[in-house]
Amino acid sequence: MKPLSLISAIILIAKISFASIVLDATSSADVTNSAAIAISHTITSGNILIVNITSKNQAISTVEWNNEPMILGSEINQNNMRVAMYYLKSPATGTYYVNITTSGPTDISAIVTSFSGVELTSPFGNFTLLGNQSISASINVEGSSNDVVIDAIGCKNQTPEADTSQVVTGIIGTSIKTGSSRKEVNGNTTMTWNMNVINDWGAIGVSLKPEFTLPINLVRFTAIPENSSVTVKWTTGTEKNNDYFTIQRSSDGNNFKDISRIDGAGNSNSLLNYSYTDDNPLSGTSYYRLKQTDFNNLQTQSEIVSVSLTKTTGNSDFYVFPNPSVQGENINIKVNGMEAEKEVLIVVKNVFGEELYSKVTFSDFNGEVLEAFDTMNRLPSGTYIIVASSLNKVYSKKLIIH
Repeated sequence: MKPLSLISAIILIAKISFASIVLDATSSADVTNSAAIAISHTITSGNILIVNITSKNQAISTVEWNNEPMILGSEINQNNMRVAMYYLKSPATGTYYVNITTSGPTDISAIVTSFSGVELTSPFGNFTLLGNQSISASINVEGSSNDVVIDAIGCKNQTPEADTSQVVTGIIGTSIKTGSSRKEVNGNTTMTWNMNVINDWGAIGVSLKPEFTLPINLVRFTAIPENSSVTVKWTTGTEKNNDYFTIQRSSDGNNFKDISRIDGAGNSNSLLNYSYTDDNPLSGTSYYRLKQTDFNNLQTQSEIVSVSLTKTTGNSDFYVFPNPSVQGENINIKVNGMEAEKEVLIVVKNVFGEELYSKVTFSDFNGEVLEAFDTMNRLPSGTYIIVASSLNKVYSKKLIIH
């Protein structure tokens, strides 16, 4: 539908925070003696669109946003004056028109408001009709912690004033006025309007709840034994406000300890892959879990995955000599008890777990390995860890170089 009539639409772009609910934009306009009104509105990030409408005598026929019908939340009719609230979830972003038609020519005023960070699971479940011929009236709206209450008020001729505890979104209209205000609440609340003279009016209220979205969409989380270590991998589909990940490990699946921290991407809508290598895994069955922390220090946890690893450390089957050794001296490694004629990986790491040297060799028909490597002054004085692994059997030994 193309715009039918546009009367000095007012477009205000604002970012006003109410808890996690944010006012994206508000627009308004009014017409006299017309069956239609078109209001230009710009949505930048809003996920809920609300339209408050007041008409004289005539019923509201259609309300559309970008040619998409909006949903009637509630409509009241009092003394031939109608007040209505329409809404639309996940509206198209950009600048479009809200087109409103009525059953016949009438005076119409309307306020268009978009919000982001809003969850509207039971829209317009609580509203109250105000009394007529009154100079002051109130509307009771049910809310809960950190909600925002929005009201729509319609009246004739006079401009109402909202209670000082309410933030006025706007009041528009000539002979027919539409007003809207909002208030951050912690439970049920009362929205109050005052008039200079006795007037006819009606109002509707709704409580908007903060949108609950997980800070990350965890597509995959695995822990895989690889020789003498365990590789933890995970993939995120989206990230929102994500600060960092914490890898946790447990020997019993109940008591977890932090073993590493990796920065998150902040905000992302693409698949992102992460990995961490635990170079000193626990022997036997161990458990891994991923903890995520956002910039507001809110945390979520992944499911627990288990890993079985046979890890053997001792002096009877694994020998490193000379030990201590002198810088530049050849290092000899002897391993007993391996499977016969199987691949064996030998790795040298520093105390920080960084791999400095690796070599693949094979055990003989007795399951023994005898290997020598020339350090060629690549290992300065210090302490190192020598690891020999084959399948799920792992040996490790400390090496000191002077």
